[in-house]
Amino acid sequence: MGRQDIDFMSVRIKDCELNRKIPFWSGQDVLEESLNVDKSLWVLQFINPVRVWPKGFHGLVKKGRCLLKQLVKSAIFDKIMLLSVLCNTIIMAMERYGMTQDEKDFLEGANSIFTWIFIIEMTVKLLAIGVTKYCRETMNVIDGSVVIISVVEMVISAGNSSGLNI
Repeated sequence: MGRQDIDFMSVRIKDCELNRKIPFWSGQDVLEESLNVDKSLWVLQFINPVRVWPKGFHGLVKKGRCLLKQLVKSAIFDKIMLLSVLCNTIIMAMERYGMTQDEKDFLEGANSIFTWIFIIEMTVKLLAIGVTKYCRETMNVIDGSVVIISVVEMVISAGNSSGLNI
């Protein structure tokens, strides 16, 4: 069988063996001739850019999640977050004995900024891919745990600075 010849019956049988007992309609039975690889690629290139969105609020939510998902899956997002983790590690490593109050204030402010960056990252990922898919990735669970611990630390330190005994 060459590159142009695809045994659609075997594809259909394999499709049925997966999760479905009845194959999806592929349109093969109404075509004058069967699809080959070139025609299939043309159909994919023609259809893929077209998206059908529901109307109303639900459609806006789906569009927003789609855009967020593209952002979260992009290489630039990963690189920015990796750079943030690296810079945060450097900032945390700068703490030492005998620091001046200005240095302590700078490190505390920088740590707060990075905490907010990681809170935003977690929020965007949760909105983009949902809680279930977020929790399936081990690194997301670790990151989320660190963010939650950091938020608890921020709340406790804010309570202590305002005079509350927590």
